[in-house]
Amino acid sequence: MKGSTKTLRFYTAEDWIQLRSELILGSNSLWEHAVDMIENLMGSKFFSPKNEIMKIGNSLDETIEFSKNVRFEHIHEAFTLGQNVAIIEESEKRDLMAGNVNARKNFIMKMDEIACLEHAWYFIYGSNLEENRIRDRLAQLNDQYLAVERCVLENYEFVYNKRSKDGSAKANIQKQNNRLVEGIAILVLKTTLPRFFEKFEIGYNQKEVSVIINGEDPHRKRTNIKAVTCLSEKLTNAPPKACYVNIILKGAAERSLPQLYIEKYLKCT
Repeated sequence: MKGSTKTLRFYTAEDWIQLRSELILGSNSLWEHAVDMIENLMGSKFFSPKNEIMKIGNSLDETIEFSKNVRFEHIHEAFTLGQNVAIIEESEKRDLMAGNVNARKNFIMKMDEIACLEHAWYFIYGSNLEENRIRDRLAQLNDQYLAVERCVLENYEFVYNKRSKDGSAKANIQKQNNRLVEGIAILVLKTTLPRFFEKFEIGYNQKEVSVIINGEDPHRKRTNIKAVTCLSEKLTNAPPKACYVNIILKGAAERSLPQLYIEKYLKCT
């Protein structure tokens, strides 16, 4: 076999969780530090010149398992001389260091899988639609969303009737046949959701639902995914505060929700 080979060990979950919390912060200096840690933990050849070949793991089975999981932009399976190897290109390291958002998200997601950390979809329909708001809240929990999809939830409708501490109404959903709720689903660590609800969704319950990706786009295939969303049974007839409604409207515009839906459900007249 041409090129050098090196046996590397997998991350332990504890190794990756510690490193992941630093990566979420996202600065280039932290990524530089993180890449150094990766190389120390997994071997100096984890990032290799384009045509350098290495074995991953201590056995063929480990190599195959690693190859199944590590499939992002510049990392791929290779079958060279009949053996399973992974080619890990130096360009991936450059992308990570240069701040390529997609490369960083893909890297975190794939390393989560290797460390056996589960992800979950969270369906959002209210004030968390606003990008800065959801990013700031997740950052407080040392997490970020790794993917986002426009979705609809069928047979529910959006209402302002969740009772808040100040007595005003907040966003809520309720069962209603032949209606739908527009929103987004974000992919986060499964362990983040209980902490998110405890800190930011006080008075809401977690509910598992099936949402449809691109449900309103006739040109794309409808795909169902399981997601967690929030629903409250603590109700009020009071109106929402204007400042709160404006946050939702800003988020709805950012996510390109349909204008007819915004006018009918989100604007409070």
